[in-house]
Amino acid sequence: MYCYNAYGLGIRSFLPLPELLVTAEIETDVVIQLGKVRAQFLPETIPKEGYCHLTAQFAYFMWDRIGTFLVKDGKEIIVEPFPGVEERLIRLPLLGTVLAVLLYQRGLLVLHASAVAINSGVVAFLGEKGQGKSTMAASLYKRGHHLMADDVVAVDLSDSISPLVLSGFPQFKLWPEAVASTLGDDPETL
Repeated sequence: MYCYNAYGLGIRSFLPLPELLVTAEIETDVVIQLGKVRAQFLPETIPKEGYCHLTAQFAYFMWDRIGTFLVKDGKEIIVEPFPGVEERLIRLPLLGTVLAVLLYQRGLLVLHASAVAINSGVVAFLGEKGQGKSTMAASLYKRGHHLMADDVVAVDLSDSISPLVLSGFPQFKLWPEAVASTLGDDPETL
């Protein structure tokens, strides 16, 4: 069992998640485990790009060539990988869409954005895929600002006067060309 911290949550996972911050023993808020995910909500014909089914209590996802995922009550994620799939491919939807839905189930405002702490506030960049959100955040990071989250930004609105952006995990999702031009690093050495 692996212990991680992301978005202010203690995460116990049966899968290694090297993108997340490893932590010592923690109070568990979320469990990620391998298991059978019932396919009771699959349609007869599954779209090639995948499928999802959402209810108030759970979210079911299936991605072709990757596997199925079940998110329950903002507390549990069950992953059933397809045979032979690489772990890194499982982590793409797990740490993106699946985690975003879990954060939403926990009552957070979830944005497809990148966020950087600047002075005593946080700036979030929202936009469609490929519009430069991560590149802008990486540019500010290179100038000394702290990355709060990339791709999935969670905002706690429980205090309506002072919303709080929760710190995600320290990783940018950048194309190799953007890494070279923005951070000045060789993508192969990162």
